[in-house]
Amino acid sequence: MLGRQIRRLGVIGTITGAVAVGVLAPPAAAHPAHPPLAGQPDWFDYDRSAAYGTYVERLHVPMRDGFELGCTIARPAVDGEPAAGEFPGIFRSYTPYGMAVEEAEGAFATYFSQRGYNVMSCDVRGTGISPAPGFEARWPIQGRDGHDAVEWLADQPYSTEKVGASGTSYGGQTTLEIAAEQPPHLAAIAPNVSPMENYAEIFYPGGARADADWLWVGSPAVADPTFDQRQLDAFAAHPTYDEYWDVQNVANKHGDIEVPVLLTGGWSDVFRAGAIGNYEGLRDAGNDDVRLVMGPWTHADPWEQVTEPMPIGATLAWFDHWLGGDPDAPLPSAAVTSYEVEGAGGRWVELDDWPADGEGTMLALETDRELDRRPGKPGTLDLRIDPDDGPATTCLVGCPRPTDPSADNAAADEGRLTFTSGPLLHDAVLAGQAEVTLKATLPNSDGNLVAKVMDVGPDGQVTEVAAGWLRASHRFGHEQSVPVAPGEETTFVIETQPAHWRFAEGHRVRISLMTGDVPRLAPDGSTGVIGVATGAQGSVAEIEFTDRVRFARTPAA
Repeated sequence: MLGRQIRRLGVIGTITGAVAVGVLAPPAAAHPAHPPLAGQPDWFDYDRSAAYGTYVERLHVPMRDGFELGCTIARPAVDGEPAAGEFPGIFRSYTPYGMAVEEAEGAFATYFSQRGYNVMSCDVRGTGISPAPGFEARWPIQGRDGHDAVEWLADQPYSTEKVGASGTSYGGQTTLEIAAEQPPHLAAIAPNVSPMENYAEIFYPGGARADADWLWVGSPAVADPTFDQRQLDAFAAHPTYDEYWDVQNVANKHGDIEVPVLLTGGWSDVFRAGAIGNYEGLRDAGNDDVRLVMGPWTHADPWEQVTEPMPIGATLAWFDHWLGGDPDAPLPSAAVTSYEVEGAGGRWVELDDWPADGEGTMLALETDRELDRRPGKPGTLDLRIDPDDGPATTCLVGCPRPTDPSADNAAADEGRLTFTSGPLLHDAVLAGQAEVTLKATLPNSDGNLVAKVMDVGPDGQVTEVAAGWLRASHRFGHEQSVPVAPGEETTFVIETQPAHWRFAEGHRVRISLMTGDVPRLAPDGSTGVIGVATGAQGSVAEIEFTDRVRFARTPAA
């Protein structure tokens, strides 16, 4: 069975030791699944007409220590003035990027205020319209301030005393942090494409340093021009997981989040592991009202996506149900609503949990570069170290490279060490993760190791499905760096990102090994050749397919 990520530490690739290779019995039954949907889920269609205009004003919201957050609010309006009566509130887009003023007239605030919500946005203390000279810390005080902002909004005479919270990316992270502070009047939240923890999801994937061209620090709106560089210096000063990163880890707070949570994430988003990790952590902490929606999306709000968007009315249904006093407003009909990707298309499916199946299919990395259930003769293959390899398919800036488009990795894979199955005899669905147990001999005391699951089409096109990264010295976890003994066979476990992908009949499954992933990873300057143990008692990949897979017995491409 696959080893799950250690959520508290955000560790990818921490389990050591060989994994036995053999022909497995059929996996245990998958979690119950609803029939595949013909189109988008019915609850996506929820909407109601605008009943108000929008009235916008600036606010100074007092915190418990006397500091005042700079905020804006968009309220329901009639004839240009705030509408009479009481309305539920939504605390929206609480970030350090100076967005509070812009958010007040944005699509979310306009849409919800016109449907009877008070929508308040604030800039994190020390940023934007919340200046605090000399103040730079954002964790953990931003959650405490958010708690106070929610309670202030609930206490206003135009409030029903029920408040929700929603945000995207960093704003999704602060939404979860606020919920963990348990404001008494917070009734439900809806974070979008949010990371769970910053160490392994952004700055040190698998313990390897992120490339500067990819590294999205997210410049806070502060007056000090040296802030960004000092922040980068701080990241560089903490290459292992320590208290600096632990305070930023939402996983530590899952047990304190008790309100209903609607999580949305994207299979093409850099933070897909964060959306999945937050769902699993909240579920395991006993939150029975957590729902997850994973679309074929990039890093943006779900209603702003080009492909299969989730209309903003679906989020309205969530808040109407929990805040607006409408028990008939529809909730997601399954715990997990996911878009099962197949090449350039796919289909929506509903699942009762994630991952869709807890078992894995074990495949040997063969000496003849095949990927097979039955391990063949033992051997060793060379993996040439190329720190400048790439590209990554999901990143925020700087990719794909024009000379090597990520839509087709066929040319790039020619220079990598790859292991490819025979053609599939029937469709196979990966609904979970892959785990590559690599037995390898390194020429250096450290280095970056990358494993990717690829879909190889009958026409030879190679599409990346999921990637995993590991800094060799982090094989025992990210809290420590332990050098490798050069020339000595060592076991490394690389766990990939989660994925929901259908490999079509006739396609092949591939594991591609490399030592760089620019721009996701910074080149580390390593040189030499890695020896990879293959065949019997060698390296293996375990992949979470929902059903037993069958390959044609023909030579792999």
